[in-house]
Amino acid sequence: MAKSVIDIFPWQTASPKDTQTLRERVILVTGASGAIGGAIARRCGQQGAIVVLLGKTPCKLEKAYDAIVEAGGPEPLMQLVNFEGAVLDDYAAFAAAIESECGRLDGMVHAAATRGQSSPLELADPLEFARTLHVNLSAPFLLTQACLPMLKASDAARVLMLTDRGPHAYGGAYVLAKAALERMTETLAAEQDSLRVNALDPGPTRSELRARAFPGELPEQRPGPEHLLNAAEYLLSPACQETGRVFRLQPGE
Repeated sequence: MAKSVIDIFPWQTASPKDTQTLRERVILVTGASGAIGGAIARRCGQQGAIVVLLGKTPCKLEKAYDAIVEAGGPEPLMQLVNFEGAVLDDYAAFAAAIESECGRLDGMVHAAATRGQSSPLELADPLEFARTLHVNLSAPFLLTQACLPMLKASDAARVLMLTDRGPHAYGGAYVLAKAALERMTETLAAEQDSLRVNALDPGPTRSELRARAFPGELPEQRPGPEHLLNAAEYLLSPACQETGRVFRLQPGE
């Protein structure tokens, strides 16, 4: 079992303010209109990155955009996308747009996710099952594949997958997709010498995704996404040399 990030990264207790660890790096964040993706996008902007925001909810995506600009970060790029309806040509178009606007890509964060149906596998709706697998697994694969030429051209490309090692029972296609995403992390890291590819499980984190899966939980029972930001920042930075690893944070780490 992989150690938690705090066990091996002493920077976890250091203040990230004014360090600009991601200065002038171009980083794509999917799910930037969600709680975790939005928080990571804002941290990347705070640390000097040019952030490409992908998300499906316009007002929340604009909020992330405004927060980065108001904090003095570089002006981000923004693209509305719903991976449920994305077709093959869309992924190539996303990659082409980034290359046209930015000229390169130094990092990717796969934070877009859907919980899908919570039920026993024997009762899973086949169409909902396939849709959930696509958003959580096929879409990250297709977007990463489309962006690989740019990532391989970077001097320090980093790919970060957000995963979830929470309860398996009744998790349906969501938990299966996250398990496969971890194996994809290991496979891509083994195949690409020029990339550093890792997965991060933030543990139970306050978000709309979590609330839909556990409606009986009180929001204050779980930490907000701020607790994972130091880990995400490191795993996206040129300082990160780990690859093919899956890290899990516990509350308070």
